Amino acid sequence: PRCTCTAPYMLNQAGKIAEEAREVACAVRLYKDHDQDAFDAREHARLVNAIAMETMDVIHAAETMLRMLDGLVDVDGIRDAVVWKNRQRGYYEGGE
Repeated sequence: PRCTCTAPYMLNQAGKIAEEAREVACAVRLYKDHDQDAFDAREHARLVNAIAMETMDVIHAAETMLRMLDGLVDVDGIRDAVVWKNRQRGYYEGGE
């Protein structure tokens, strides 16, 4: 759902997105720093799960920002433009 927020709230939300992105990078570093042959399947699953959870936090924070922007911009139109741009750059072949 749309929310009405002023610039200070959007700035705070931008900080939240950046914070969550740093947490993804940290989780990936932890995963990378482990010798793949030196830890068991449960530890591997825990590390991968941590990456997925932090990534979901980024998505949630970004969705919140988009709700803040809804009504100020055409969020659906921007999504379509980003998909088009990424396809032009060859970022993905199928799906979104």
